[in-house]
Amino acid sequence: MSGPEQCFLSYSHADHAAFERLRVHLAAPAHLLNLRLWHDRRIRAGDYWNHRIETEIERSQVFVLLVTADFFASDYILTREWPAIQARHSGSGALVLPVIYRNCGWMGFFGSYIQVVPTTRDGRLKPVADWPKPENGFAEAAKAISDGIQDWFSITPRSPLAASTRPTP
Repeated sequence: MSGPEQCFLSYSHADHAAFERLRVHLAAPAHLLNLRLWHDRRIRAGDYWNHRIETEIERSQVFVLLVTADFFASDYILTREWPAIQARHSGSGALVLPVIYRNCGWMGFFGSYIQVVPTTRDGRLKPVADWPKPENGFAEAAKAISDGIQDWFSITPRSPLAASTRPTP
């Protein structure tokens, strides 16, 4: 099976600072997996934002959700993004990877059928904000996401040397 080409990042704008940290932690795995990260900050001037988001959801094979109470308080996420993501998951086998940033009522949405991250070494969920150093929570989440993508799509990351864009002599 070929690897995924695009990962859609879904988050509430109220969690923008946490989103930026997650995006930074996902940059290296995305590079090694040759995966384009897409988020709504990539919407350009003149784009019809609703159409663009729908198009990018259709193009994506991986979905990373930054989960907080604000995520679930977003009408747009609950009525537009999440139903489209669920359809991609059930219809075409897209991978959904929820990152629990702050504890909230996520069980009703993902229950026991989608594994959430990050977890401790003994496999217990620990929201990113509850880690003594949240950067470690983001790092653990990024590693779990990378591992999940590799397993789901049966791929291996490129070598960092092969992934670099060195000029030819």
